[in-house]
Amino acid sequence: MATEIHPDAIAAVVHGDHGAPAAIFGPHSVSPRKLSLRAFQPTLDSMEVVIESTGKRYPMAQLHEYGFFEVTVSASEGTAYHYAGTNHDGEAIT
Repeated sequence: MATEIHPDAIAAVVHGDHGAPAAIFGPHSVSPRKLSLRAFQPTLDSMEVVIESTGKRYPMAQLHEYGFFEVTVSASEGTAYHYAGTNHDGEAIT
């Protein structure tokens, strides 16, 4: 699913100029059974979302080279999840 975040908003977050970054990150309901999850992790090369109840992993798309990631998952609000990723040295981070 294509992101609904304007590229200028992503650039503002990455460069520390966004006035309300909390409005960008975390879960955003796309529909009753779909969530868009976003994160900014400049020290990671890749990220994924792990659904706690099932262990299912969803690779996140890197929308900006400085570490802005997003994925849309089949889940509803309140679903427990965590992020996992790989840093620039190849180490797994959870």
